[in-house]
Amino acid sequence: MLMATFSLTKGVNPEKLYLKNNKSDLHSTDFNPAEEIRIVGFGAVHGSAKTEITEIKLLKDLIKHNRLKYYFPETDFSTAYFFNEYISSGDTNLLKSLIYEYGERIPQERTIEVYEKWKTLRVLFRKNHIQVIGIDKPASYKFSVLHLVRLLHPDQTNHYLDSLNQLTNTSENWSAFGNSSLQKMLKRFVAYVENNKTVYNELVSDTGAFYHILRNIKSTFSYSSREAEMLNNYREISPTLEHKNKIQFFRMGVFHILKNRINGGSPLFHRIAQNELYKTNQILTIQGFLANSRVLWDVRKDENGKFLKYTTKGRFGISDHFLEHFKGIKYLKRNTLSDLTLFHLTQTGSPFIMNHNGHLIKIKRLLRPSLWKPENKMATAHYFDVAILIRDSEASRPLEILN
Repeated sequence: MLMATFSLTKGVNPEKLYLKNNKSDLHSTDFNPAEEIRIVGFGAVHGSAKTEITEIKLLKDLIKHNRLKYYFPETDFSTAYFFNEYISSGDTNLLKSLIYEYGERIPQERTIEVYEKWKTLRVLFRKNHIQVIGIDKPASYKFSVLHLVRLLHPDQTNHYLDSLNQLTNTSENWSAFGNSSLQKMLKRFVAYVENNKTVYNELVSDTGAFYHILRNIKSTFSYSSREAEMLNNYREISPTLEHKNKIQFFRMGVFHILKNRINGGSPLFHRIAQNELYKTNQILTIQGFLANSRVLWDVRKDENGKFLKYTTKGRFGISDHFLEHFKGIKYLKRNTLSDLTLFHLTQTGSPFIMNHNGHLIKIKRLLRPSLWKPENKMATAHYFDVAILIRDSEASRPLEILN
C-alpha cells in the first residue's frame, strides 16, 4: 500500500501541489496578517493599472481591521509632507504636481492611475487618520525647497532665502539628477546654513525637520546608497511613530522590500532586520507578478517638452516571455482563480521555505545569465512571504493626458 501511494505522488511537483492548497482570490480574500506583523511591503513592476487596484484592496483590508497607521510611498520626506497636505485639502492641482515630481524617481508612476489611486487614498486616509511618511532620497527638489521656505519664519530675509522663494515661483525643472544651476545654488545654501547654524536655529519653526531636509538634499550632491540613506532616514523617523502596535505599509519597488541580500546588495527591509529595528518575522513582504499584462514604457515629447505620445510594453519587457521569465512562474499561472490571485508561501511544509531552487526569484534568460540571483542556501520565502499574480492588466496612462 505504501508503494502504491508513493507511485501515485512521485511525479507531483511539490510547488504545484502546495500552491493548489494555499491560494485565494484577492477580491474575496480578507487580508489580515498575523498579529506580530508590524511592517507590510508591496511591490511589483511599475506602470501597470491593476497594481494600483491590488494595493488599494490590501490597504482597505488593513484599515477595516484597524491595523494600518503609517503609509510609506517610494518618495522623500518633504514630498510625503505635501501628500499629507493634499489629504487635508483635496487640492487636485497640488496632487498633480506631487505625482509629476514623484515621477522623477519612477516615471512609470507619473500616471492617471496613480493620480486616481491617491484620490481614493485621500478618502481612506483622512477618515482613518493614516499618516504618509517619506524616507527616500529626493529625486526632485521642488517640495524640499517649498518645505524649507515654509519652515523659515516669513519675516526673515537673506540672499539665499530670497533665491529659494524665487525658485518656487519660476523653476520648471526640479530634478535632483545632474549638476544643474539649481543644485549649485542649493549647495551654496546648505553650506551657508551649516556655517551659520546658531543663527538658523532661531529662524526656523522646526529645527529637526529643517536639518533632516538639508541632510537629504546634501545626499544628492554626490553618490550615496539609496538603501543606506533610506535606513538612516527610517532610523531618524521611527522613534517619532507613536503607534508601535500598528502596521507600517511600504509601497516600493520590489528590490527595496526583499528580506534578504540579493545580487550582492542589501535591500531596505533586510537592513531594517539586520539593524534590529524589527525582527524578520515582524515583516511581511508581498510581491506582485504580471501575466498577460502591459506597462507604461515611455513618454515621447517634442523639443519644447510638449507631450506627443506614449508607448507600452508587455511579455518580454515585463519578464513574462519564454526568452525572459521568472523561474517557476508557471506554477502560479496554472493555479489562478481570478485576475488577482494571492498565494501564501510560508505555510507549514511549504517547498518555498525548504527548496533553494530560486523559484519566483530568478529571472531566466535564454543564452544569458539569470537576473536576481539569491544568496547561497536562500529559499524563496527568505525574500518574500506572499505572491500575487496580476493578470490581464492594461498599461497605466501618463499624467500628461489629463492636460
